[in-house]
Amino acid sequence: GVEAIMLDDLREMNFGRYEGEAYIEPPEGGLTFVMKIIFLVKMVIAQLTGESLGSVKSRARRAWQKIADAYPEGRILIIAHGVILSALLSQLLLPREYRKLKPVYLKPCSLTELLVQRTGAAKVVRLDDCRHLQALDCSD
Repeated sequence: GVEAIMLDDLREMNFGRYEGEAYIEPPEGGLTFVMKIIFLVKMVIAQLTGESLGSVKSRARRAWQKIADAYPEGRILIIAHGVILSALLSQLLLPREYRKLKPVYLKPCSLTELLVQRTGAAKVVRLDDCRHLQALDCSD
């Protein structure tokens, strides 16, 4: 009895020059300074040749407004890629709460759960939870 609704504003960021290539993984601990610089350069090129993060955040804001207007109460499941989900988090959380999470990198198939009050204030219940994948051995 669940109806799927497609919202174009929830599509993944256009990575421009890197669209369709291997996903750009953010550097994690242990990577060299040069590897981090290469990552940052790739992200700048992706934004210059594709879509800016500002544009993604605007789309996330529009999408959430449509969702909140259509479903002011109840449970909502949003399935989207990491960049758009991070943009949604930046819109829904108070700036100080979002800064505590930065940088936000959500693993593929992870679950993030928010509790959004009627006032619009949001609280993180769980973030980037992959426990449901442990039986599949989908570790990073």
